[in-house]
Amino acid sequence: MQTREPALSVLLDRHPSSAARARHAVQQFLGDDTTIAFTRDALLLTSELVANAVAYTTDGCHLSAWFDSDRRQLRVEVSDASAELPGTQVDEAPSGGLGRGLRLVDTIAADWGTISTAHGKTIWFELYD
Repeated sequence: MQTREPALSVLLDRHPSSAARARHAVQQFLGDDTTIAFTRDALLLTSELVANAVAYTTDGCHLSAWFDSDRRQLRVEVSDASAELPGTQVDEAPSGGLGRGLRLVDTIAADWGTISTAHGKTIWFELYD
């Protein structure tokens, strides 16, 4: 988990447009300093995490992102008020395993995971350019 303040911090409502708002925020945050493929993957994974938060929680979510330009590493976190953690194994049964969005995260991200928090959970991913 990151200990410094995020370079990008966005509160998102529980609304279908939140995934698009999140993609736009991350695209603006990355600017032109990353490859097209890297940006495409970052936007796809961000959209999947936000869409899950909007679909499966009763409140909005919080998007945070950090980019380490020396390591070419992006970390994106999406926090929501639900304490229910998703499955963490790709081969788990559909009732407790990964849905389509988290399967994409598992396939594309360099690393990802979930963190239980005092107010719910955070799901994060990391990518390297």
